[in-house]
Amino acid sequence: WYQRRVRGAAASGGGAAGQWTGQAGYMGYHEICLNIKNNGWNKVKGDKCTVGPHAYKGNQWVGYDDLQTVKIKMEYIKKMGLAGGMVWDTSMDDFRNLCGDGKYPFLTTMRKYLSPSDDDKNDKDDDKKDDKDKDKDKDKGKKGKKCSKKSAKTLKKRIRKMNKKTATVKFSVKTKKITEGTTATISCKKGYRLSGSSIVTCNKNNWGKIPKCEKDDGGLEKYLSKEDFEKLFPNRNEGGKAKFKIYEYENLLAAAKEYPLFASQGTDEIRRREVAAFLANIAQETTGGWDTAPGGRYLWGLYFLQEVGHGDDGRVAYCDASNTDYPCQPGKSYHGRGPIQLSWNYNYGQVSQQLFGDKMELLKNPQRVAQEGKLAFRTALWFWMTPQSPKPSCHDAITGIWKPSNADKTCGRDVGFGATINIINGGIECGKTPMAKTRHRVEGYKLFAKMLDTTPGPNLTCDVQKYFPSCP
Repeated sequence: WYQRRVRGAAASGGGAAGQWTGQAGYMGYHEICLNIKNNGWNKVKGDKCTVGPHAYKGNQWVGYDDLQTVKIKMEYIKKMGLAGGMVWDTSMDDFRNLCGDGKYPFLTTMRKYLSPSDDDKNDKDDDKKDDKDKDKDKDKGKKGKKCSKKSAKTLKKRIRKMNKKTATVKFSVKTKKITEGTTATISCKKGYRLSGSSIVTCNKNNWGKIPKCEKDDGGLEKYLSKEDFEKLFPNRNEGGKAKFKIYEYENLLAAAKEYPLFASQGTDEIRRREVAAFLANIAQETTGGWDTAPGGRYLWGLYFLQEVGHGDDGRVAYCDASNTDYPCQPGKSYHGRGPIQLSWNYNYGQVSQQLFGDKMELLKNPQRVAQEGKLAFRTALWFWMTPQSPKPSCHDAITGIWKPSNADKTCGRDVGFGATINIINGGIECGKTPMAKTRHRVEGYKLFAKMLDTTPGPNLTCDVQKYFPSCP
């Protein structure tokens, strides 16, 4: 759906920005078809050489794909035996049916012509069964070796010794069922906060580092009130019309209590800055806004519960079948869900292991992330607080706990909001002229920082930063 050069066009440079995409030389399909439908643009069908159509009005020209060219490309993919097709940005599709071809016409057409035959499906089912059997064999070798119900007594004793009567512990399973990988959640009584992660995991009868309960002088509740949250996100949960209203202040607050270091490290200025950075990123990931939206673009965060163009309708997406540690389950899609738009089976599996002590819970039931409010924010904060090599955590990148190496500096990376963009979506947004979504992300952050009475700090963008995996 990009604008392309049209030979002989009476124009130079990028075309005028679209109403929603907001970037010169770049339009979504829904913007193009509305220009043809309502604004007097002329459509010219492609010939045997150009295939795709183009449209023009005055000195504005755009070449684009329509449903016919998508069909041709999908048929070519199948003919050549390719693994699949890639869409650069699904938000360029007509997800509101403005053009009259139904919602998500491009993705629907792709699915229609790439759908496997019955033989293909049977082969894939056999492959998945093999992967599942291998995973079961691995788990059989891991479980029940060291950790047992005696491990619960060990942990309780350590907690009492370190925290006296300020801490309690809850296990993810009944104590008699404790095995390798079982998790326990430690919490503090009112007025105290944990010095580290609230979740510990049993490994060879050892629970690792146990956090202490300290006097609470910070945390999210100190910097963000319910009133402020509702002012920042007045159109949350699809304008209040969503079946599951997961984006509520109480859910965010409850999840944040399980990550006591969030908004609790560094100076007061830095803590406020982290809250602003987190809110700006989840707002952009879930936005339903546009430039002329009522109240302005930046008041439409936390609008979508799931990634645009996807739903729990049996279509499978974001499945890395090569990752057998976190195996995709039949008929389950791991597309973006929740505030941070958690994606890919390996992320669902990792956060499931952390939160439930069972990697399979969210692999089998990924839809829970778009249905349960506290869980949705727990997954977002897990992603925010957890480093995944070679990336630091967003928390460390915005607070300055992360100390960039010489290699990082050579790759243009440094502490600041730009590094959080790199961590979340650097493969698409970083190391180039800022895209519209990147500019919106940064402007939203500036707005939230101002509303939270702090400064945005240095290194706001990632245009000079190379993506972490590509320049480790």
